[in-house]
Amino acid sequence: MRRKKKRKGTPKEMKVTTIKREIQRIIILLLATALVLAGGISCYLNYISTSDALKGSMPVTATEAASEVQAHLHATMNIVEMIGTIPQLASGTLTPSQKHTLLDGYKKNYGWETVFVTNNSGVDNVNHTDISNTQYFKTALSGTTSISDPVYDKLTEKLAVVITAPLWKDGRQNTEVVGTVGITIDARSLTDIVSDIKVSKNGGAYILNADGRTIAHENFDLVINEENDIEASKEDASLKEIAVQEKKMTQGQSGFGKYKYNGQSKYIAYAPIGINGWSLGVTTPASDFMDSTIKGLIIIAVSLAIILLIGAYVARRTGKHIGEAVSLCTERLKLLAAGDLTTEVPEIKSKNETLVLAQSTSEIVYAQQNIIGDVSYLLSEMAGGNFNVHSGVNEEMYVGEYHEILLSIQKLRLTLSGTIHSIKDASEQVEAGAAQLSSGAQGLAQGASEQASAVEELLSTATTVTKQVEDTTKATDAAHDKAKLVEKEATVSQDKMTELTEAMKRIESTSNEIKNIIGGIEDIAAQTNLLSLNASIEAARAGAAGKGFAVVADQIGKLAEQSTQSAVNTRELIETSISEVSAGSRITDETAEALKQVIDGLDEIVLSVADVRNASDKQTLAVEQIEQGVAQISSVVQSNSAAAEESSATSEELSAQAQSLNHLVSQFKLGEN
Repeated sequence: MRRKKKRKGTPKEMKVTTIKREIQRIIILLLATALVLAGGISCYLNYISTSDALKGSMPVTATEAASEVQAHLHATMNIVEMIGTIPQLASGTLTPSQKHTLLDGYKKNYGWETVFVTNNSGVDNVNHTDISNTQYFKTALSGTTSISDPVYDKLTEKLAVVITAPLWKDGRQNTEVVGTVGITIDARSLTDIVSDIKVSKNGGAYILNADGRTIAHENFDLVINEENDIEASKEDASLKEIAVQEKKMTQGQSGFGKYKYNGQSKYIAYAPIGINGWSLGVTTPASDFMDSTIKGLIIIAVSLAIILLIGAYVARRTGKHIGEAVSLCTERLKLLAAGDLTTEVPEIKSKNETLVLAQSTSEIVYAQQNIIGDVSYLLSEMAGGNFNVHSGVNEEMYVGEYHEILLSIQKLRLTLSGTIHSIKDASEQVEAGAAQLSSGAQGLAQGASEQASAVEELLSTATTVTKQVEDTTKATDAAHDKAKLVEKEATVSQDKMTELTEAMKRIESTSNEIKNIIGGIEDIAAQTNLLSLNASIEAARAGAAGKGFAVVADQIGKLAEQSTQSAVNTRELIETSISEVSAGSRITDETAEALKQVIDGLDEIVLSVADVRNASDKQTLAVEQIEQGVAQISSVVQSNSAAAEESSATSEELSAQAQSLNHLVSQFKLGEN
């Protein structure tokens, strides 16, 4: 038998959507995905390109800016060196007033804060200052021009940069240094130099000295406060990244890096200036170079919106073209599922798979019309009694599972036809058998009457035997109860004997444990005796001082000997007790065994009496069954006599019914069996 497939759900149970919406959703999703990927890749490549460009251009800018700063400072240092070669300053021929006038001209011409000249002792007789303890004086006195980090100038009360050069005798360089010349310039001048260095709108530049201290920055407060990110990063973890880059700057390296400062990502390029270990850094926020990326994102977003609108329009037209065809076929299939076989299949004028769908729908409807009509014809004919009927359509219409339907109908026709043939044959046989049954019933009635008298005599004999068996059963029950009582008393005696045996065993076990304890006491007494002997020996060695100890040791020895003797006596008593307990245990075991044999014998007697009683019960039951059987036989014989008479009448009725059945079967139109 073929199993029916369970339906997973009806259209009312399942949440469905339309193909039109599915096509629109897929097209829009694909377009959006493609555009987002393309835009994302484009923005990423733009970002990488910008980063690579900065990595290439900023170090060049930093190097060029460092060279410009170096050139500017060297130019100023050259001027100071030139002043150191003026013979009048070295010869002392100028009065202080003339010297002041000369130096003041340079000061005004170049915009310096101060210009000074010192002797070999570092004293400026014009300004009355002493710089002998400064490093820049010592360097200039050794014949080398120097420039200082920003320092506090007492004359101007400002941060200033001091440039000093040797004052040469008679104005001839590389001869004899007779003093120094120097200038001070406002420290802001360094900031002014770097403030014009920018690689972007919000970019900037700054200068670090060899220790990492900021000496030039557009935010001059950092210079005043002597900011040092390398030192500050030891306490502020947010400065770790910039500290790494500035550490490389103090080491005279050139390079490029990225860091975060106050939550903002920045790029930095740096190069050494070549003076005093100074280094110049050029920085720019990363956001200054992301404008193109942001514009790209805006363009992509606008393009995405436009293309999505176009895609939605195309998807709508495509979905409508395909979805309407599918919808028409779906509606026709719904009508088919509702049993409508007459409505025409819609005509589809496309050249894609929807045309195949429409043709397949038409073929399904046509096949359903023919198959269901043919099945209706076959079943109607068989319902009218015609089993010699065949399919009215080409059997090739029954394809797949439908072929199973045709086979089932054919099997049903053949089975019913064969069954009716069998009924016809059986009715004929019943008619013939009914006549024979009537004749046999008459003979049976006569034999039943003769059996009734014999059964009455047998029933009387069975009643007598039953009475005798019941008397035997009562005597057996009395003997069985007496044997059970004796067995119960013997069992109680055996239980008491078992308890006595276990008590003897526990006494024996306890005696053995006491024996072991006495053995331990003997060992302790022996060791105590040995210790007493050793103590006596030691007391003898001690002489008069050990006499008291010897007396105690002697008493301990005597006590140990007494303990040993007591332990030996106790051991002997316990061993005698153990021997007696063992003998008692043996006798108890023998008594328990004898009781067990008595109980076993009583068990056998009880079982034998029980067997006799069971046999008597069975005999009683058997005799009762015989008596009941004889009574039943008597009843059956009487029933048989009556049944024989009824059978004769029934046989005549059965013959008439068989003739009627033959008449009904003859109305069916049957094929060959």
